[in-house]
Order: sequence, then structure tokens, then C-alpha cells
Amino acid sequence: MSVSMDSRLPICKVSPRSPKLCIHLASKTYRDVGICIFFLFSLFWASPCYADSLVDAAKLLKKGKCNDGLVVLNSLIDDGSSDALYLLGAMYHDGMCVEKDKLKSIDIMESLSGNDFIDAHTYLGLMFYKGDGVGKNIDTAMFYYNKAAVHDDAFAEYCIGAAYYNKSWSQYSPEQGIRWFKKSALKGYDKSCSALYKIYKDGMGVEINDHDARYWRRLCE
Repeated sequence: MSVSMDSRLPICKVSPRSPKLCIHLASKTYRDVGICIFFLFSLFWASPCYADSLVDAAKLLKKGKCNDGLVVLNSLIDDGSSDALYLLGAMYHDGMCVEKDKLKSIDIMESLSGNDFIDAHTYLGLMFYKGDGVGKNIDTAMFYYNKAAVHDDAFAEYCIGAAYYNKSWSQYSPEQGIRWFKKSALKGYDKSCSALYKIYKDGMGVEINDHDARYWRRLCE
């Protein structure tokens, strides 16, 4: 059975600097609270007053102290922290320490997106792209991805590239996909480098080019 082009590309999942990573503290993938702390500080370096409290909230959530963690989180939200509100929206999506409610998660993300919060753009893009809690709509997903890409967001650029490689989308275009993968890869985003390596190595919509394949693989090493 043949494999579609887009199925062989790295899957567009969650932003590498997204606080949603902290939601996975209870999962097998992200068990170490140190990982959460690392990503929180990498994202909130410009807002140290929020970073410390967000790390405190993450520690409490990690320990299963949901009520205490939510008190800290809601206090930050009351103080106007968009980062804390984003994290709460992700918690509603996954049902961590709150009842799972994807519609509430979407409402929160749309509110943040309206204030041009970059990670909310990509989060909504992913939800519409996958049909996660909403009707699947690649056009709407691209609308949100592009809102993030305006800010030169490498992850959003990668997602746009992956969308153009989706044969089920009416705007399917390997040329556009490659263009967006390159924009992202030149910012050092490793999954875009991997995508370009596979595209040129296997001839996915282009002629096989081992030289270019090696170049893109090495770029992000």
C-alpha cells in the first residue's frame, strides 16, 4: 500500500516552547518537573515575576495538589498573566486538575488569540487542523498559523509547510510546503530540517537531491 507524502513527514504537534508541555508532567513523556521548569523559564524569561509563580504552580500540579496549583494559577490570571491563562486553557483541553472541556479551552485560546498571543494562534491552528474539539478545517487552521507566522514563529511556519503537503487540502502545493519548511529550518527548527531531508532524499514532490538532503539534515544538527 502506498504511503501519502504528508504521512511520511514529521507530524505537526505542539510548539516546543509552549507551556502546554507542562500539562504533560503527569504523562510518561514529561515526568520530570525539571523539564517543565526549563520550558517555563525559556518562555517567560521576559516576565520573571510570573515565571517563579508559574513554576510553583507547575510543581503543585505535578504533585497532584490541584487545588493549591489552581489557586496560584488563578491568582496570576487575575493579575493579567496571559501565560497563566494559556496554561489553564491547555489544562481544560487535557482535563488536568479540571474537568475536561475543549469548548472552554477553545474560548480561552480564542480570547488570547484576539490579543495576539502567539502560542494561542498555533494551539488553535492545531485544533482546527486535527478536528480536535472543533470541526476539522484546514483553512481555519492556516488562518491561525499565519497569525503566528507574522511574528516569524518557526513552529507555525513548519505547520504551514506540513499543511501544504497534505494532499487532502484543496491548496496542496509541495512548492509552497518547501518554501515554508525552509523559512522555519533557517531559524533552526529541527523538524523542518528533518522534513526537508526526507523531501529531497525520497523525492517527495521534487526530484531526488542527495546534496540538498544532506545540507538540510546537517543544518539543525
